[in-house]
Amino acid sequence: MATSTALPVTLIDFVAQKKQNDVELKWSTASEINSDYFTIERSTDGENYVHVANVEGNGNSNQITEYAYLDKSAPQGTVFYKLKQTDYDGTTVSFDVQTVHMEEQMASRSVFPNPCADCNYVDITGDPKSVREVSITDNLGNAVVNEVYVTYAPGSAMRINFTKALSAGMYTIRVNTNEEWASNKFIVK
Repeated sequence: MATSTALPVTLIDFVAQKKQNDVELKWSTASEINSDYFTIERSTDGENYVHVANVEGNGNSNQITEYAYLDKSAPQGTVFYKLKQTDYDGTTVSFDVQTVHMEEQMASRSVFPNPCADCNYVDITGDPKSVREVSITDNLGNAVVNEVYVTYAPGSAMRINFTKALSAGMYTIRVNTNEEWASNKFIVK
């Protein structure tokens, strides 16, 4: 006669995604048996992990449970995230690793004018390279400008022209130059 042992947690999904300068980790379970807590670990090389946080489990449940954690100290570059679940008896199960790429800030570049009022362009100073893609998002990460035009201003600046003036708020401009993403923030008054 065969016997079966129920798994302590039935994981539906585990997702790590960049949200502005942070990483949002979300996971959901279909059921949990004796689930004490979840552990989130982070690595920059995929081998050596450090503890980020513990999130309380749901104990015993046969309903879908959704979890979320926002990592506000994610390093630059490729970041690996590991999710572990620990039972009340100390038994631990690991789930698949998720990766996120955090781009570097444009440290050697600056956005001008910043802040600006009623502006329909910004200049990015520094070493202009061939621009493949530009995106501008608001403080919630929503795309606010669908069309931009890149020209070169006097000196060594890229001019990012918007098709319409932006309303007041904080924005993030991301520029892809030769397959490298960089970002910086600017304010419209």
